Amino acid sequence: RAMPSSVVQAQPSTTAGMPSIPRLRLAIQNRAHLVLYLRLVLILGALFVFVYAGTNWINHRRPAGTLYRLFIDAELRIPFVPGMIFVYHSVQLLLFVAPLLLLEDARLLRLAKAMAAVIVLSGVLFLIFPTALGFPRPAQVAGYEWIYAKLYLLDLPHNLAPSLHVSLSSLTLLACVGQQPRWFGFLLWVWLAALSASVRPL
Repeated sequence: RAMPSSVVQAQPSTTAGMPSIPRLRLAIQNRAHLVLYLRLVLILGALFVFVYAGTNWINHRRPAGTLYRLFIDAELRIPFVPGMIFVYHSVQLLLFVAPLLLLEDARLLRLAKAMAAVIVLSGVLFLIFPTALGFPRPAQVAGYEWIYAKLYLLDLPHNLAPSLHVSLSSLTLLACVGQQPRWFGFLLWVWLAALSASVRPL
């Protein structure tokens, strides 16, 4: 029986009697799939900017006494690790590349709807619970000045919970991992753990 044209899945093979490592199940990047992907990226991107930047702008203008302290003192002892900024920004690969390569149209649409719902719900919570950082951001980070300056310019420290960085990454992982080999799923879970850990030290 022929496989669906929208999916390519490598068949297991053996070499010298040894089973090969299962390969990834990839969605074919035909034109229709690519157009759908780009359309969803534009819609979600616009929604994200409107909600996240808009609520951050509003919260930045609130009196300091109205901001919530959503952390415990023990968290302040977590060391600042400048290099984690690269792990933090690797989320772009997970959010933008993985769905294009791994998700068929129906799963891509479901992921987009879930992301839109999470963004809107998070925006409501950002307005209800505007937050403040428990530590001052460093004015200069030696060797990383340009990348931290860009981050701090675009990301005001008031939309801290829930973390869209973590929630959108988790949705993407759950959407991509189901039909993939276990070894790849394990790597995705490790990646998500690293992404989640990268949020606090910034």
